[in-house]
This record gives sequence, structure tokens and C-alpha cells, in this order.
Amino acid sequence: AIALFGLNRHARFTKLTPAYADGLAKAMTVIVSSEPKSSLDVKGHAWMVRRSFDVLTSLGAAHAVNPAIARLLNDKELPSVRLAAADYLPRVDTSKLTDEKKTQYFIGLAQLLEQQLVMWYEREEDTLNMKSGAMAGGSMGGMGGMGGMGGMGMGDGMGEGMGDGGMGMGMGMGEGGMGMGMGMGGGSGMGMGGMGGPKPKPLETQPWEVRMTRRYVNQILQTAHVALDAKQIKGGRPVSATAKGLIDLGLPAAVSEPASDLLKSVESLQTRVNDSLKITTMNSLLAQSKKPIESIMDLVREVPALAAQYPKYQVEKDDLKEAPNQPEGDAPDDNAAGDNATGDNAAGDNATGDNAAGAEGAAGNNAAKPSTEGN
Repeated sequence: AIALFGLNRHARFTKLTPAYADGLAKAMTVIVSSEPKSSLDVKGHAWMVRRSFDVLTSLGAAHAVNPAIARLLNDKELPSVRLAAADYLPRVDTSKLTDEKKTQYFIGLAQLLEQQLVMWYEREEDTLNMKSGAMAGGSMGGMGGMGGMGGMGMGDGMGEGMGDGGMGMGMGMGEGGMGMGMGMGGGSGMGMGGMGGPKPKPLETQPWEVRMTRRYVNQILQTAHVALDAKQIKGGRPVSATAKGLIDLGLPAAVSEPASDLLKSVESLQTRVNDSLKITTMNSLLAQSKKPIESIMDLVREVPALAAQYPKYQVEKDDLKEAPNQPEGDAPDDNAAGDNATGDNAAGDNATGDNAAGAEGAAGNNAAKPSTEGN
């Protein structure tokens, strides 16, 4: 399995003969089309599938387009595998897709995006509620005092990070050491400021839990953004000149307008979560995120094809709850303009690698079920 890392570097940095590249792409397609032999192999197999998508992306090979759409569409699939498929598709030639495949591509992406965003919001809101209750009772709240990490903290990360991209240690390793890197940066900035040096940037003064969870959300949003318009994101994986986003593929009328509206909603949420002047706490982050996430919920659940694909999906939805103990001045501003749409949270060289947003270490093995069903 570890050889897949070497194959990916080989595919990225070596000029391969057409015959060799084709053979390698076919071998990777066999892996991404395969299924685990037992329940014990699920996470190890998922890791191999994701690494195989990496190799196919580096090759620019469209061999696995249909298997990728099938995995993205499957709401029983692990979220990290679905995200890997979504990351692969806009980086290869999908111009020959049928209208049916284009529709499946879109509704799989839309359902995954909505599901992961709602799950993230509800998890963080629940954690803030627990912390608020614990503080009211004169206690730091035990594990709740970790600052809203809940299911994607060190407990899950340590166990899942190496296996399939757990949010905790997996993210730390992938981003150059989340805890250590941020701790050193914040400490250095404060020290220099105290000595009359440069004033820390707003992003550098945010609590570590805010910066970490913003990275999580940004990875989800950036994967969706690239899938919709296939435009290169600064610091992200290269996008093939021949690749097209969903919007440029010529979608059927039933999903064409929803796809354009979804891109606008994604950009709106990216702007809000990266507004470093308005976001200083987890409360303010949730306040800024609430309205655009609800817009995405409304948009996605009104697509007829999505309801047909996912029969148990609830078309009617409850509004997201307000974050507890909302400080004054944290309410979202409809005209908010973030200082950086992708900010310091660029997904980087491997948006679906070991620090993949939405990996089952962060979202749970059943995360691919509709978010309103209590995941």
C-alpha cells in the first residue's frame, strides 16, 4: 500500500511513456473500482482508493471517471473517499459524460457538501452548548473544554489519522503539525508584538480551535468549488487545461441553474468563514456560517433529482440552531467581505490526502447518511 505514494511521485515528476502511463492508470482504476473483502478491510481499502485517485490525478488520466462518480453518488461510502472522488473528477477530461452521468456527478457533490457542512455546524454547536452548560455549573466541562472539536479532536485523530485521514493527528501531520505549528506561530507573533515588533495579523490571533475548524470547512468548500468551476485555487492541486467544471459541462436543465446557484453559495460561505475581522471565536464562526449553510440546505433539498436518488432524504428541514452565548457584535453581516476567500486555509497540495476534510475520523463511519437523520 505504501508503494502508492512512490507511484504518485513517479507520476507527478517523471516523464512517462504513453504506454507506461496507460498501464499505470488502468492498474489504479482496478483499485478504485474494487471493494473491501471484509468489514475489517474498509478503512485500509479506503486509504488505497484515495491514494489511487491521487495517482490518477497526477497522470491526468480519465480512466476512472465512471467509478469516481459512482463513489461520489454513494451515500453509504466513507466521506473521505467521496471527497477524493470529487477532487479527482474536475482535474481530468469529463467532456464525454452523458447527461445522466453529469446529473449524478452534481447531485452526489451537492448532497455530500450539504451533509458535511450541516454535520460540522451541528457538531460544533453541540460542543458549545456542552461547554456553556459546564461553565454555568462551575466546571471546565471535561472533554468539552477542548473548544468544539468533538468528533474530530485528538481522540478520533490519533486512532484514525494514519488509517484514513482523521481530523486530529491526521490534519496535524498533513498541515505541518497543526498544534505545534500554530502554537509556535501564535507565540512568536505575540512575543514580537510585545517587543514593539510587527503587529500580529488577525488570522494569527484567532484561537487554535477556530483556525483548525476553519481549515476543515475550507477543504470541503474548496473541493466543491473546484468541482463546480474547475478553476485553479492558489496553493491547490493543478487543474488540467482540458478539464471542465460541472457548470461548463453543459448540465441538463433540471440541475444547470442549481449548480450555478450552489457555486455562489459556496463562495459566500468561503468569504464569511475567512473574514478574520469578524471571526474571533467559535461563536462568531458559527454565526457567520449559519445563514449561507441554510441557503445551501434549501438549494440542495429543492433539486428533484436529489430527492429521487436519496429516498430517505428529508426535503423539509429544520433551521440550524443559534450558537449559545452569542457575544455582541458577532451577528453576521449580509455585506461581509472576507479578507481572503481561501485565506491561510488553502487546501494545499493534497485536499483529499491524510488531512482530508470529512474523513470518517472527523465525521464518523455513518457520516454519509443524510445529515438530518442525527449523524
